[in-house]
Amino acid sequence: MTGTVAEPSTGADVDYRERISAPWWLWLFMAAMALSAGAVAVAGLGPVGVLLTILVTGLAGSALLVSWSGRVEVRGGEFRAGRARIPVHLLGPGVALDADTAALVRGREINAAAYHYIRGWAPEAVQVPIEDPADPTPYWYVSTRHPQALVRALAAARTRS
Repeated sequence: MTGTVAEPSTGADVDYRERISAPWWLWLFMAAMALSAGAVAVAGLGPVGVLLTILVTGLAGSALLVSWSGRVEVRGGEFRAGRARIPVHLLGPGVALDADTAALVRGREINAAAYHYIRGWAPEAVQVPIEDPADPTPYWYVSTRHPQALVRALAAARTRS
């Protein structure tokens, strides 16, 4: 289980769709934390309290992991990363970044004026320059588990627009 769903060419206007979910080991960690909270509650709450503690802690942790997942799409002539969107005709050619290069770009070489959509559990990324002279944002940096597929989808969408 990779914690991601990539659906290239899933519809007439969707070129690429990816949901960057937390990896399996983070879900396992969250379950262990819920069980640990229940173990702590044994002394004072009794069996019903323990079950409620495990349930509430597990649900709260799951809600956090779901809310932290990311969505990346190329559809309808737009590139979408989270809530941000930009028409593909305003973009230059995207560059797929491997894990080491992506770490460098989002770390030591970061540009604070750029748009960054970072999900820590997706080590690779795509960097796409903005070619709109009215936009002060130099590029978008978007985490993805499928950088080559995303670059291809962006190129295809740019060609059509």
